[in-house]
Amino acid sequence: MIYVLSFFIFLIGITVGSFLNVVIDRLPAGQSIITPPSHCPHCQQRLRRLDLIPVLSYLLLRGHCRYCHAPIPRYLPAIEAVTGVIFLLFFLKYDLGALWIISALYSAILIALAAIDIKDGIIPNKIIYPVMPLAIILSLIFLPPQGEGLFVSNLTLAALYSSLLGGAISFLILFIPCLVYKEGMGWGDVKLAGLTGFMLGFPSSLAAIAIALISGGIMAVALLLMGRKNRKQTIPFGPFLSLGALAALAWGQNIVNWYLGFF
Repeated sequence: MIYVLSFFIFLIGITVGSFLNVVIDRLPAGQSIITPPSHCPHCQQRLRRLDLIPVLSYLLLRGHCRYCHAPIPRYLPAIEAVTGVIFLLFFLKYDLGALWIISALYSAILIALAAIDIKDGIIPNKIIYPVMPLAIILSLIFLPPQGEGLFVSNLTLAALYSSLLGGAISFLILFIPCLVYKEGMGWGDVKLAGLTGFMLGFPSSLAAIAIALISGGIMAVALLLMGRKNRKQTIPFGPFLSLGALAALAWGQNIVNWYLGFF
């Protein structure tokens, strides 16, 4: 039964990933994510249902449009597969229920923001601003338990305090370097840090920021050593914030406890 359910969860994930691709492509361009129906951007041919099966259609079509044979961007099946895998991993950790629903929702949002930042170099306010109050509202129902990175039911103001404190601290951690070195940190990164803080609460948000800074620093050094970037060029930081938040969704409090164990 667990294998059937796991496969079903993976299918949900890749289907959500297919929708995220629409958001990633259309939202930065100011286009509707509802209309027109999915179509090839090269020949404008409307895609049939067989062309829209997540991951599988890309493999069957060998990465090319069925009608004009133009190459299909590789990030499309990658987003679908990554979303499916993450949905499945959170299911294996939390089983079905509120923890999985919230982690899946937040995962989809973080994946979309990371992909848009990589593709277009922006973190859209159209996603950030509506999700911020949503995360704060959800904190009134889901409070971080000891040893976990997500929230369990609790109607006390402790949840609201945790969310607001996490958001404020995460915002300030990146706000200060953004003021000092505007070329190295964008306002979108600062707002995304605040959003992840609202999602995770305190202190799990600190784990997310730490992972983002460490992984981003390692990637920057690696790109410099390989000659892919120079000191004057920047790399998108949104993907690393999303990576840190995803890790903290699963193991935030555990990471904090591990760190505090050294003192």
